[in-house]
Amino acid sequence: MVVSALFACAAMFLVQPLTYAGSAGKGNLTGFIYAKDKSTPVEGAVVMLKNIATGAIVESAKSDASGAFMMAGLDRGMYVFGVTSPRGEFESEAVLGIAANETAKLAVALIPNAEVDPKAEDAPQISGEKWVGKIISYDEATKIARVYMNNNLIKKDQDFHIKGDKDKYKSETDFWQKAKILQENGLDVKKAVAARYYTILLEKPALVNDFLYIKKSRGLFLFLLPGGLAAVMAGTTALIITTVDPPEDASAFKK
Repeated sequence: MVVSALFACAAMFLVQPLTYAGSAGKGNLTGFIYAKDKSTPVEGAVVMLKNIATGAIVESAKSDASGAFMMAGLDRGMYVFGVTSPRGEFESEAVLGIAANETAKLAVALIPNAEVDPKAEDAPQISGEKWVGKIISYDEATKIARVYMNNNLIKKDQDFHIKGDKDKYKSETDFWQKAKILQENGLDVKKAVAARYYTILLEKPALVNDFLYIKKSRGLFLFLLPGGLAAVMAGTTALIITTVDPPEDASAFKK
């Protein structure tokens, strides 16, 4: 779904620290859930954390009328997170760290998919897959496609799906392949990230406006088809990493 999972707010949110009588060696998380305008509190939202190392999922109680939530007694480690609310399911592609004996703060805004990227509504949803980009030009002679990455990323040698929209663009394209040749501005790169243009050598013919998908990883993400982005806001003090790749040195957050 995005590009980067971090949306910075111009003004810093001041979150009052909470004191917990939690177990020694455990961490805590507190914060606020807001609507897309980054100011309207969302009541009844549940924050879900998934421990990358263990796969364990923990949930907060529902947020109150001010959008506040809190979670105590968390194992230290690296987590992906999402939010379920009366407005739908929202997922972040950021990774946050919980340290022992510390209370981290997290403020998020729930932004519907179509407003994260207006082009998102053009891509047909495929169960178990995540839309990442679109072909904007294609050379039949060389089979080289120029693509725009709308969100997430594709790594070199990763499997990806090229799928046409039969109804809107009259395209029958439908095949999987590995990203064997991936370039940006004529230079080989190891991964294609959001909001940039890349060239990819395709193994089969494709058409302009065909879409690129990758498999949705159940190992990290919480929802197969989230309704939007849980965008991290200013005022967050939890360690935030803008990629699903674990950091090289996260010893403070390892068990």
